[in-house]
Amino acid sequence: MTDRTESDKSHEFADSATTEIPQDADARSTLEISVPMLDVHAPHESIHTWKSFYIHIATIVVGLLIAVALEQTVEAIHHRHERGKLIREMREEAEHNVETLRFDIRSAGEAKRWADAAILLLQQAPVASGTVTVTLPAGIAVIEGHQPSRAVWDIAKSNGKAGLIPDNLAEIYDRQAFEATSVEAAVQKVITNKSSIEALEARIHGRVQGGATLELSPQERDELVLGLSRNVAASSELVYAAIGWQVAAEAVGHNLQSRADVDANTDNRRAAQPQ
Repeated sequence: MTDRTESDKSHEFADSATTEIPQDADARSTLEISVPMLDVHAPHESIHTWKSFYIHIATIVVGLLIAVALEQTVEAIHHRHERGKLIREMREEAEHNVETLRFDIRSAGEAKRWADAAILLLQQAPVASGTVTVTLPAGIAVIEGHQPSRAVWDIAKSNGKAGLIPDNLAEIYDRQAFEATSVEAAVQKVITNKSSIEALEARIHGRVQGGATLELSPQERDELVLGLSRNVAASSELVYAAIGWQVAAEAVGHNLQSRADVDANTDNRRAAQPQ
């Protein structure tokens, strides 16, 4: 057997390496070529004529119009949904307020009639030994009302949703808000007058209520008459405003469309209210 020199061995190793390395390199090269980079470009072509230019511009314009139309359609659908939701919430709140206002009108009317009768008794009571002794009439002396809600329209006006409502309905909603403000002002007057009467009660050690017997000085009698007279005025104002709110709430609850109908119904209801 012929011995191979180191040179021969080196040559064989080089041949072997030369044979194997290109196979791996080819495989990697094939893999790299088979997975190209994703590179997307919008198709384009050169514009050579005025006709091509106008077609290009028209395509852009039509695309923009379609995009704007779609956006406006989505916005219109959203606004219609928000408008329907607001109208429904206004109707639900109004239906609840109608019952509350009916109770408040009845309570304020009874308190007013009681105060009228009490004033008459106090004015007619004689003074004996420097004292006026009077037994107040039976009945409700204090308004036992509840505060209706007006939050839905106030919130809608603060967040801009009120602008979604048609003008005819917005007028009715604004009318209801105006009457609500009038009711709140009248209630505040009733509360203020009640506080002044409570101060008098603390001095005379008695209660100004139905069926109570009071012993008063002429000055205290006059002070009580003045306080009750203010209550009569405040109660009348409260009834007047509450009727307006009640009629407007009924219009909202029944989805009436005319402000004129609300005004006519309010006038008729106020005229029919017992004094």
